[in-house]
Amino acid sequence: MAVRVSISHATVRVALPFADEVWSFHGPMQIPLSCITKAYVSTRRDLHLGLRLLGTGAGSLMTAGRFSDDSGRTVFCDLSGSADAPCLVIEAWNYEFDKIALTLADGADPSDVAAAISSELAQKGKQSAGDT
Repeated sequence: MAVRVSISHATVRVALPFADEVWSFHGPMQIPLSCITKAYVSTRRDLHLGLRLLGTGAGSLMTAGRFSDDSGRTVFCDLSGSADAPCLVIEAWNYEFDKIALTLADGADPSDVAAAISSELAQKGKQSAGDT
């Protein structure tokens, strides 16, 4: 898998490779920063995925599609590797998914991407505070 994440114009863009779009039954995502509550690094094991709603769950080979977690929240996954491999998690509200969990393209560090998203959220928060 080779998910690519970019940030521009107050939007986090998630580009899935074609094969992942097929397996997950979902295309690219554009998540407004206004819908993101936080971004962090986790593991597939810590996501506590439960019911597969749509997609594939082929163990460590691939977990792609819509799942629910043990709290009943909807999670979009595009994950590969071991259950303990780091992945980027984006939590959202007022969006199609409550969480988006991604294994990033080779060379992309989920910690760096989470920090970049968090920085954008902080900047947005400062701008909002200055507007009042």
